[in-house]
Amino acid sequence: MNLSKSSNEEGERSIESSRSRSVTPDTVIIKTITGDNLEDTLQDEENFITSLKKSFNERHSSDVKIKVCTKTFYAHKFILAKVSPVFNIMLCSKNWQESLQEEVTLIETEECLEHFETFLQFFYSAKINICVKSAIPILSLAEKYDVGSLKSLCTQYMVKHSRYLLVESAIKWYNLAHFLNIKEITMECFANITRNTHKLMSSEWLQLDLGLITSLLKSGDLVIESEYSLFQAILNWLHTEGRKDLYFHIEELLPLIRFSQLQKNELLLVEENSLYQDEKVKPLLDKQIQKAYRFRTLCSVPTERVLFTEEFYSPRIYLNNILGTITMCLDVSRQVVPDIVRTYVTPVPTDTLDAEWKLACYNSDTWCISLTPYQSALIQGETKVQAVVLIRTQENHIIQVESSDVTICTKRDNLVMRFEISNLELSRNMAVIAKTLPK
Repeated sequence: MNLSKSSNEEGERSIESSRSRSVTPDTVIIKTITGDNLEDTLQDEENFITSLKKSFNERHSSDVKIKVCTKTFYAHKFILAKVSPVFNIMLCSKNWQESLQEEVTLIETEECLEHFETFLQFFYSAKINICVKSAIPILSLAEKYDVGSLKSLCTQYMVKHSRYLLVESAIKWYNLAHFLNIKEITMECFANITRNTHKLMSSEWLQLDLGLITSLLKSGDLVIESEYSLFQAILNWLHTEGRKDLYFHIEELLPLIRFSQLQKNELLLVEENSLYQDEKVKPLLDKQIQKAYRFRTLCSVPTERVLFTEEFYSPRIYLNNILGTITMCLDVSRQVVPDIVRTYVTPVPTDTLDAEWKLACYNSDTWCISLTPYQSALIQGETKVQAVVLIRTQENHIIQVESSDVTICTKRDNLVMRFEISNLELSRNMAVIAKTLPK
């Protein structure tokens, strides 16, 4: 018995030793059962995928040729059909002529053609290299051929990087995502565009379509130099050579300009503009200008009969209202900021900044901005205000906008906002803006 037991134990050790020697780094043991019924389930995914990748564009084993313009790729119907429902119908359905042919001709745009080989390689490897330039054609191909997994990966990549795109690239991504109805990308790109509209006005502005222009004008989160600069940009867009349906566009866009945020001299410039002399346009502009003058007259003494709650009367984020710029110093607990800053006393934009505030910024577990009003900032002992912080890169690209709650400030009650910065490595400075609001 002892001899048999010793022999059995030695045999088990020998089997275990043999098993440990045969297991390679690429082999994964899923299940092990000890005893006489030794059973393992093994898999070797890495070598399998490597082997499958090598079969891409392999002429002797392929059963279909994909011809795109002057390029020809050797592929396998089974693989293409399993990954793409479009290829499945095209290559396997008897109702399609291509299913009976050894060569299939596809038509692609020049942009997509450049990345078509990379796109096909995904079928064999489930991996793809992607960058800002290639994201649009690859996503377009994934959508066209209904490759759901690739479309999902592209969407994740584009959502992740939308925040940091140059505004010109954000527009291209936005247009495609809007066309494909991919809301995640559309929202992120639109936020990028609104944060950096001030840069857009000197580059791609005139090429924007009416839909995007309208959406931007409806947004209160637009970051621009001033409302008058936006009015001028709209005039330039309207008078772009070849622009059709001028009066339709005027009726759509001019009511979205917040004339209440123009200074007196700027309102006079609007009245002197050639557009104001147009008999078809003058009534529309008159109505907006009258609302602006009424706002200037009555907003500082609101009553229940006179309220200014429409978006027309709310300021956007104006760069010419920056109170101070704070350089990011992550290794200290308190930032060096302008101690006393100035803004408008009332919600009415003026030539002078008579309202004084004390601005402080702290960095502990989270960032903190505080605004404390001096007496000069108060009307009847209080003022209604909202703080906005713009987080900018070294190139002054705005990658994050944080807004405080709307706060009624008094001598004793100040505004305090806390926030976290999404990317400390890219953040170089923050600009603080105070928006004085109608009560």
